[in-house]
Amino acid sequence: MRFALYSLLVLCLSGALGAQTTTWTGANSSDWTDAGNWTAGAPNSGIDAVIAANAPNVPSTYNASAICRGLTLNVGSFMTTAIGHPITVFGSVSVSGTFTAQGLVRLAGFGTVHTASGASLPSVEVASAGIYSTLGVAMPGSSVNVAGDLTMSSGILTLNTPFTVQGNAQLTAGTLTRLTSTPAIDQLTVLGNAFFVGTIVAMPPSSMHLWGDVHISAPFAPTFGEVWLRGINKSVFVNGVLPVFKSLRVDTGASYTANAALGVQDTLVVDGSMTLALAQSDLSLTTLYVTGSLISAARLDLA
Repeated sequence: MRFALYSLLVLCLSGALGAQTTTWTGANSSDWTDAGNWTAGAPNSGIDAVIAANAPNVPSTYNASAICRGLTLNVGSFMTTAIGHPITVFGSVSVSGTFTAQGLVRLAGFGTVHTASGASLPSVEVASAGIYSTLGVAMPGSSVNVAGDLTMSSGILTLNTPFTVQGNAQLTAGTLTRLTSTPAIDQLTVLGNAFFVGTIVAMPPSSMHLWGDVHISAPFAPTFGEVWLRGINKSVFVNGVLPVFKSLRVDTGASYTANAALGVQDTLVVDGSMTLALAQSDLSLTTLYVTGSLISAARLDLA
């Protein structure tokens, strides 16, 4: 896995060196598609787009969707991604500037994703055959912040740096995986609600921290990793499937109610409050720690 990711990074970087670049000037208007707003014409899937600071007009996708190979927002720059008009990126994304509206950045190629301290992406979709990693190998201590929602509809997203989603996460298809085995490094945090609605996640990050409600309507059976439930007065809604967690932890001060059966392969730790509401369900696991409150109408089987 490490070798594969390093190879990916080398390929992405070497590809970037040979790619044409055009820089936003904003000379005519805010129209992304206007060639006169760029130093080398409007970008396309083979041209990197650089958004420079101090342009007289802020680039916007208000009248049409946008595409580019790589996307870089320099320090002090601004960009508007309009609702309904996403920008599709086929290369790497680096954000040190500011997105002024919560539209969508669609990752549809190969590359890395990085946001500088204090910067964030709007909503993000890993789409098509996109293969992306967070830029932690080349930039230790970095992280990725998404101010909107995260959608996994295909492709692969590899975490080797903390990845925080301020909105909701909808995991429909594709693979969410990791480079390291260090929870603090490849941690996925979702501050909104999490929706498992399709075939997703063969290999989750070391730890997934969920602060909202959890909706599960498709199989969820990670081979490793720990899911933390950290919200207050939240629920796990299960619809027609048996979700099987590798390890599940209800954090101190957190409180969750599950409306249906849950499966835990290894360890269930309840430091907060967990209510299992389905009387006829079984919960089989190897280890159980309870320092808070576990209210169960289900049978608990310890292997």
